[in-house]
Amino acid sequence: MSFSGYSFCKPHSASYARVSFQAAYLKVHHPAEFIAAVISNQGGFYGAFAYVSEARRMGLTILPPNINHSEIGWTGADSAIRTGLLSIKGLSAGIQARIVAERRHGLYRSMREFLERVKPAEDEARALIHSGALDELNPGGNRAALMWELGCGLKSGSAKSRPQTQSLFSSADKARTCKPPLLPPDDERERLRREFAVLGFLCDRHPMELYGRTLRKLRTVKAVDLPRHLGKQVRLAGWLITGKVVHQTR
Repeated sequence: MSFSGYSFCKPHSASYARVSFQAAYLKVHHPAEFIAAVISNQGGFYGAFAYVSEARRMGLTILPPNINHSEIGWTGADSAIRTGLLSIKGLSAGIQARIVAERRHGLYRSMREFLERVKPAEDEARALIHSGALDELNPGGNRAALMWELGCGLKSGSAKSRPQTQSLFSSADKARTCKPPLLPPDDERERLRREFAVLGFLCDRHPMELYGRTLRKLRTVKAVDLPRHLGKQVRLAGWLITGKVVHQTR
């Protein structure tokens, strides 16, 4: 009320109050749908990482992108939100629309089928693999095997390389059906690093959890426990969510 007295005109203030009330109501009574809509809107001061962190704090489950279940935008229901295809860096709007449109003719059952029906560029297919969107096509959970199948698809022409992207294979010969060899399990930290690179967040955990052992050695204090350390010097650890650079002119 005091803010409205000197900043905005009263109609403007009233509009902000109404929007704030509506947003608060939706966040309390329809949290999954609300957070999904906020991220899909791609606006505001914060990026997806901040909203995903808030969703996790609210007790919501963050479901990874999935070519058979994800829409272009984020979706929410009950206590879970599903990552939308729009959050995968390097994935063009055209491919996002084609993935969803092709699904009307049936779900994708294999990597080879997906490449033949959608024909993504090599860098787009890599982004889909690293994001976890294609994990369903490899029940073993080994993304290296999916990369192997992508290489076979590129060789046989099921996928395409952008002009500026170097193909995995220089040969244009038709590839025979190639079954992935016995590959070692994915290195977890490397898998998470690549997932973070294409999504900007991790679906199953906060990145700070990867440094748990180090933080325990440093005896850091969580923000929620600060009231128990009044008058004491403490050490905190945090993750930069956003920033704003202000240049001072003279």
